[in-house]
Amino acid sequence: MIGRFAARNFCTIPNKKVGFMGLGNMGFSMMKNLIKNGYKVTAYDISNDALELAEKLGATVAPDVKGATIDQDICFTMLPNTDIVHETRLGSGGIFENAREGCLVIDSSTISPIASKKMSEEGEKHGLRVVDAPVSGGVNGALNGTLTFMVGCKKEYFTE
Repeated sequence: MIGRFAARNFCTIPNKKVGFMGLGNMGFSMMKNLIKNGYKVTAYDISNDALELAEKLGATVAPDVKGATIDQDICFTMLPNTDIVHETRLGSGGIFENAREGCLVIDSSTISPIASKKMSEEGEKHGLRVVDAPVSGGVNGALNGTLTFMVGCKKEYFTE
């Protein structure tokens, strides 16, 4: 029940500001669905083509991770591997350095669970609420907005 509440809570509160990093096959469609459902998305990716398409859909485009992170309610990452997630979160100009206190930081990348746990602990030192939320459903699930999220985090993050 907790998971269902959290999903419903996230999906029915439009006007939240979301920084979305990682506009590949999965992330682009996830970002598109957020915009379609009323979220104000600031997007960042290393691909200029992906950023141009994101802007056409209504996203604000950021020049870097810092620009996609500042003043967001939620920072979302969907990235290719553990090293890139680590750099995006903990690197210079990264999420943990720039997100405002209390920001919900969600990663849906498929990464090392050990690294994810260590990064979560580091994020909490910065006053952030960090969630590991890999997905199942593939590209079609991302396109159709039917992904299943397998969420790992502190229980209180579901009930706030």
